[in-house]
Amino acid sequence: MAGHNRALLDSVSRALKDDLLRVKDALDLFLRQQDADPARLAEQTEVLDRVGDTLGMLALAVPRRVVTEQRRVLADIANRVRPADEETLLDVAGALLYVEASWTITSKALAPKAARPRKRRLRCCHAAKPGTSWRP
Repeated sequence: MAGHNRALLDSVSRALKDDLLRVKDALDLFLRQQDADPARLAEQTEVLDRVGDTLGMLALAVPRRVVTEQRRVLADIANRVRPADEETLLDVAGALLYVEASWTITSKALAPKAARPRKRRLRCCHAAKPGTSWRP
C-alpha cells in the first residue's frame, strides 16, 4: 500500500485512535469525579457509533462487535438502566484497549514493510579455503 492509499490508512488510523482515546479519557474523568452525572456518558455513545461504523467499513467484524457491545453498556449507564460502577467502566475501557490493539495489528499488516536496508553478503573473488585465513 502506497501513496494515497497509505495516506488514507494513516488518516483512518489516527481518527480511530483519537476517538478511542477520547472515550477512554471520558471514562477516566467520570470515574475520578464525585457525583458524576451518568447522562454525560451519552456523548461517548455517539463516538463509539462512529468507531463501529468505521470498523464495519473496514470489514473488522470482531472489533466492531466489541465496540457495539460497549456502546450499549454506556447507553444503559447513561439512561440509568445499569449502575455506573467502577468495575463496569473499567471493563468498557479494557474492551476499548482490545479494539485499539486489534486495529494497531491490522493497520501494521496492511502497511508496507518499512524500507529496510538489505544486508549484503560480502563476496570476494578470493574465497578462503578451509583452514586458511582470509586477507584483503
